[in-house]
Amino acid sequence: MSNIVRGTMLLTGASFLSKFLGMIYVVPFNALVGPSGGTLFAYAYTPYSIFISLSTVGVPLAVSKFVSKYNAVGDYETGMRMFRTAMTMMMVTGIFAFLAMFFSAEWLASGMITSDDPANITVSDVAFVIRMVSFALIIIPVMSIVRGFFQGHNSMGPTAISQVMEQIVRIVFLLGGSFIILKILNGSELAAVGFSTFAAFLGAVASCLVLWIYWNKRKSHLYKQIEQQTYSYDIPKKDLFLELFRYAGPFVLVGLAIPLYQLVDQFTFERSMVASGNKEIWEFTYSVINFYGHKLVIIPITLATGLSLAILPELTKSYTQNNSELLTKQINYRPYKLLWYLLFQLLLVFHYFQMRHMEHYLEN
Repeated sequence: MSNIVRGTMLLTGASFLSKFLGMIYVVPFNALVGPSGGTLFAYAYTPYSIFISLSTVGVPLAVSKFVSKYNAVGDYETGMRMFRTAMTMMMVTGIFAFLAMFFSAEWLASGMITSDDPANITVSDVAFVIRMVSFALIIIPVMSIVRGFFQGHNSMGPTAISQVMEQIVRIVFLLGGSFIILKILNGSELAAVGFSTFAAFLGAVASCLVLWIYWNKRKSHLYKQIEQQTYSYDIPKKDLFLELFRYAGPFVLVGLAIPLYQLVDQFTFERSMVASGNKEIWEFTYSVINFYGHKLVIIPITLATGLSLAILPELTKSYTQNNSELLTKQINYRPYKLLWYLLFQLLLVFHYFQMRHMEHYLEN
């Protein structure tokens, strides 16, 4: 149980810190770009989240489970084969996702925005920020595979450190770039938000650098494990892929749930507000619901995700070794039951305050 507790503390701590920073930065960001800038930022990030889920197709978490399974029986070579294969696949899907998002930006934007009023957000504005954030898709799928590989070896440190570093670098460039563009260069709000979305690419580069340092430190130990193993499953590459995608399927559905919900809002919210005669406040209202307010709601969700990431390799190991007694103990570990309950209650509290803030604004 100590591995689970240590991994949970690392990943939930890193996830909380990362999302807490992601919640705090919106205060100065809102002061710089205002509600319309927040709305524009959110319009870029929702399709970006969907393209990430589609480009990774749940493979990083599946790799974590796959590597943990074969490590449990002493077959480190098969896990390394899958890691290399998945890396190649993620490079290809990442590039395809980038190209698809970049060149479909105008089409996506035209479906989200119907008003041609230059005083409000326009189709060209949304298309621009979507293209700017799409560059991160080149790096993030590959980066996620490396994280999943380390997690499969019950090593949560690389994921935790790289996650925090990614967020810090992204926020520094996001706020710093916006301040320079708006306050020093007297640039436009669109340019500031565009650079803010591009900061996702810079954060991903920083994360990759951290993972590269960890890989150089540990690769000798990883290859030594392969050299010392006495048995290896000779699994054809086709069967490797079939097993990997069998694991990946549920993760894809989970990863797409919230972004698809938000995407529906993006294609309908502005239309509904304009049709109901609330054209003047739709930008502010959308930013409160789907950007600034969502930062609060995502905290408990992130903590729950960190717990799931930490416990998955250990559960897989126990299951593979047919250790039903330990598996039952891990599943029924009481502190986790309490944590799940507290996270649910925290989510309800955040949702309540978000709705109260929205009601207060509409009343005034």
